[in-house]
Amino acid sequence: MRPPKGSKAANGKLGGSAKKGSKGKKNKERGGSSGGSGAGGGGGVQPSAPAVWRPGQDGVDEGEALQYDPTAYDCLHRLTLDWPCLSFDVLPDELGAPRSAFPHSLLLAAGTQAATAGGNSLTLLKLSNLTQGRHGSRAMREDSDEESSSSDEDDDAPPVMHSRALAHVGGVNRLRAMPQRPGVLAAWADTGAVQVFDAVAQLADLAAAPDERAARGKPLRQAPRQAHAHAAEGFALDWSRVVAGRLASGDCAGAIHVWEPTDKGGWLVGGAHQ
Repeated sequence: MRPPKGSKAANGKLGGSAKKGSKGKKNKERGGSSGGSGAGGGGGVQPSAPAVWRPGQDGVDEGEALQYDPTAYDCLHRLTLDWPCLSFDVLPDELGAPRSAFPHSLLLAAGTQAATAGGNSLTLLKLSNLTQGRHGSRAMREDSDEESSSSDEDDDAPPVMHSRALAHVGGVNRLRAMPQRPGVLAAWADTGAVQVFDAVAQLADLAAAPDERAARGKPLRQAPRQAHAHAAEGFALDWSRVVAGRLASGDCAGAIHVWEPTDKGGWLVGGAHQ
């Protein structure tokens, strides 16, 4: 399986940007004049302002290093799964919105890209106790006396990850959760099949898991509620936000199939639209 041009598989870690700095050499000047005393000030060299490094667009010169800037993030945590994931989706929850107070908690669903077709899964994740740490505004005032000791103690507690998994045959090209019922997951496989799984019970169990201990469940083998084979592999997949249960899947041959929900809990997959 090869992802479409321009896409890149995640490696199971959440990262971010860094600002570009120099190592062993002077920063370039800002502006044109490099010496002499002008009418408005001294003649010293002005260091260049830090800039965000853009992967694929900015290079790294010899002697330069990337410097991590904690003020660039309001919150930053990293997690690792057993296999990389090309696609994930953030699941709606019942914790209220909008939420701005730390620590945060959220639900995710991800599809793996395992070394063997039988080693893949659709993984449900509950991430809790996501503190701000020394990031964002806290990084800028970390030396301030205004920070309370209780807040520091909260940040010392590690984040917690719980997971539940459904076995999936083939690497997952795209994964989408139904907005109206997040436990219903649609997955595009690199085998050319689109499948819909009912993970409502697993999601409810995961959401109720206590935050005090981390846990990883073994992949559950469960038959999909619906499956449809395209003539070619694909990546396009999304649920309708207007009609609950309506799904569209598109393949690399240009064919788009619309899935209409039925009264019996299944789907009627229409003919290909080009």
